[in-house]
Amino acid sequence: MRFRVIPFVLLACTITGCSSSHQSALVTPPRNTPFVRQNGNPVQWRQFSCGQPCGSYSNLVTVGGNMWFSSYSSGSLVQMTMKGTTTNFPLLSSMNPTALTVGSDGKLYAGAAGLANIDIMTTTGAVSQKPIPSGDLVSYYAGMTQGPDKNVWFVERGHIGRITTAGAIKEFAYADATATNYYGSITTGPDSNLWVTESSTSKVDQISTAGVQLAQINLGCSPQGGVVSAGGFLWVNCGGTLAQVATTGTVTPLFTGFGLSQGGGNLTLGPDGNPWFGMNSNFTIGEFNIASNSFTFYFPPTNFATDNAVAAGPDGNIWATDSSNNMNVYILNVIAVTPSSLTFATPTSASQNIVVSQVGTAAWTAVSQNTAIASVAQGAPATTFIVKPKAVGTTKIVISDSKGNSFAVLITVQ
Repeated sequence: MRFRVIPFVLLACTITGCSSSHQSALVTPPRNTPFVRQNGNPVQWRQFSCGQPCGSYSNLVTVGGNMWFSSYSSGSLVQMTMKGTTTNFPLLSSMNPTALTVGSDGKLYAGAAGLANIDIMTTTGAVSQKPIPSGDLVSYYAGMTQGPDKNVWFVERGHIGRITTAGAIKEFAYADATATNYYGSITTGPDSNLWVTESSTSKVDQISTAGVQLAQINLGCSPQGGVVSAGGFLWVNCGGTLAQVATTGTVTPLFTGFGLSQGGGNLTLGPDGNPWFGMNSNFTIGEFNIASNSFTFYFPPTNFATDNAVAAGPDGNIWATDSSNNMNVYILNVIAVTPSSLTFATPTSASQNIVVSQVGTAAWTAVSQNTAIASVAQGAPATTFIVKPKAVGTTKIVISDSKGNSFAVLITVQ
């Protein structure tokens, strides 16, 4: 289920800071949103158990056709397939990961607040560890990214770190000498520089791949959570408000009425090119449509959990870990089948066709739940399936994609 709103007010501020006078557009969420999975009529959600705890400090990434998330309480990284099967891979030194990204080498890089090392894991679970030379500690939340130079960059309390695929770490102190960036985050900006948020000084820094600070922008808020680049702007979780930041220094807060989650990777670039984010209340995820200048809010199957970490999956959908240890999948590209039911006058009636459509998918399977009542066969083109009646009764033809979404067509033979 989703709601769409136009931001009630957009306040622009320069690099000197933002006004503290806020207005907001409020949306009342529906109650008793049911657990749903696409089956029959198109619906927008499916949900899996995380298998391992996933919550406030989870981060979520895509690697090799699977989702991976950090499990803070179990000190591990967890692989989840597109069908919800999980495999747990422990990290080293009892690490409780709070930062996670994918390197250009296809490996997973993890950091933990309070520890001065980086764990590197292959997709088969082999782990190595590199100590941070200065002994500085990794920041909380989503403080890690693959940079434009193909190295992994991460946020420390007093430095910005860079680790190569060979494992060499180099650190760069903040130009303003801060040593308390507990909740910093980092991303590659639209200008191909690194952009780093400073939670303790309410700033965002522009950093070259040589580690040189090029500019600094006052946000007028305390950034706690993710930062992402989309549509030529930076998007920052600005103390619970989504802020659009131009690389020239203009900051525009966009008030959602809900408040963004302070969890792990709570901002991501969606497959549609828009920023998506987890919300701090009302059990929602949100999207800001850059073209229409509007928010859309999506209400997951459970009513009492916060979606903390969001990421675009290899299936073109949005995946989100929640505080109830579930993985919520918002299906952008649902299966649509026409017609949704077929009726045959007699068992000897002529065959009829059903037609499938789904953005980004070119092949499906079709199975009759009772082949004695009706059979189904692949037609031409691949979007067509041929249903042939066999005997009086009812059954269903289930159309499925390779990701586990399905649509059931009711078949009646009179």
